[in-house]
Amino acid sequence: MELRKRGWSQWVVMGLAASALSVVACGATGESDDDVIDSLDPNTEKDDGIARPVGTFNAELAFARLGFEKVALMTDKSFHREHRVMCDRPPCPPFATNGKYKFTKSRGTNYIRFNDASGAPLDRFAYRMSGRDALELRAVGSRSWHKFKKADVAWCDEARDCKLQKLVSLLTCVGDWACNSNACSFDCGTTPAPGPVCSDVSGPCLMNALACRNGYKVVDGDVTCDCCDDAPPDPNPCVKTGCSGQICADQPMFSTCEWRPEYACYRNATCERQTDGTCGWTNTPGLRSCLGSN
Repeated sequence: MELRKRGWSQWVVMGLAASALSVVACGATGESDDDVIDSLDPNTEKDDGIARPVGTFNAELAFARLGFEKVALMTDKSFHREHRVMCDRPPCPPFATNGKYKFTKSRGTNYIRFNDASGAPLDRFAYRMSGRDALELRAVGSRSWHKFKKADVAWCDEARDCKLQKLVSLLTCVGDWACNSNACSFDCGTTPAPGPVCSDVSGPCLMNALACRNGYKVVDGDVTCDCCDDAPPDPNPCVKTGCSGQICADQPMFSTCEWRPEYACYRNATCERQTDGTCGWTNTPGLRSCLGSN
């Protein structure tokens, strides 16, 4: 009887020791909560080689285990997430969450922290990018990565959300982004919002605010359309791209190579950043006249 009691007690001690070891092991292999805010400019690729996601991404699986299947990341650090729900009478509106996010990192791992609209923490995910269109997320404490792909149609609540996702229109026309039924679309013929009024030309300034990072020159108390002399150059200048040079973007773009008469209008057109921060064709009378006649 004494031997059996002693054997039982030995098993208890061994079990407690094993539990303690497992706790220590979890603490050693688990993810810490000491990630710090990423001090680099978000949503850009810098010298560290880290690609930071921006835009709307959809999960490859119909019902992801992360709690959402769609996430839209805007450059102003706002986000929108959607989780599909089942209901008896379709269509079933998704459960949506909006708030703010920030990029953080710890011990070589990059994270996205999500906070709700009140600023309260929601969750944190490790992330990695494959090119510009493939995003993978992993819940903290999990080993499983969940794949997301850049959506063909970006989510929006208003037109401003489209402009905050660095969208590039493949349409060969002068226009602006619009939001219809929570989907971004590019409307040809819409005049982009003008820049600040310049007294020296008595009209809207065609210079983009992003190009004039240090502000506009002031001469005799009047704001001009010229940038300050010490304004740094645009790190991602706009370029004419596409097979026929019909696309204006901040990176090379592929397109089909058929020729259309209106493509000739872009040979002498100005490709530069517009007032919303995106690359586009400057809407001049000459360009409008050329496109209208072709």
